[in-house]
Amino acid sequence: MSAREEWRKKNPNPKPSDPREKVTAHYQALLKATEEWRKQWPEDIFVWMDRVRALRYVEDVPADQVAAAAEELLKSLEKNADSFSAFPPVGFQGAELYVKKGIRVEQVPDVVRRGFQEAEKNATRSGRFWQSDLYPATAREESQAEFSQESVQLQGWGLIADAYLKTKQRDKAREALVKLEGILEKSKPRNAADK
Repeated sequence: MSAREEWRKKNPNPKPSDPREKVTAHYQALLKATEEWRKQWPEDIFVWMDRVRALRYVEDVPADQVAAAAEELLKSLEKNADSFSAFPPVGFQGAELYVKKGIRVEQVPDVVRRGFQEAEKNATRSGRFWQSDLYPATAREESQAEFSQESVQLQGWGLIADAYLKTKQRDKAREALVKLEGILEKSKPRNAADK
């Protein structure tokens, strides 16, 4: 069992109903653990994902350490791009951290757009495994794939809108919100009369 797995077994994720103090204590402990893990496994994307997740909940960390963790996560993602995929895209974690902490917010649109490309590539790659002339995708599989892509778009454009609002670029924020509105409109459930 790896050190990370052992730590997780001893320190399960907090529940949504847990008091804020317990949640904060958990993520402070995770942040401390990742301090050691990143020395042992500096290119392990999961270590950086854990570190970035912890930093979203811990308030008293200097901005340069927060920025460095997000940057290392994005670097690790680039190095592992062909052998790793996640939903939502991993880069969104870095973008969320930038927005939440108010650092490097100007980089968020580019990080999110790379996440869109990652999601599209992952959808294409995973589609090859279950779709062929002999075994076409079922309506359910197509619906799930469409929902996944819409979810990525909604989250990404929301992050972009937040970033533009934080940098007082209201026109660009409005454009991002219009994109969000279009995605929401397109994904509205249709009643029988619309079909």
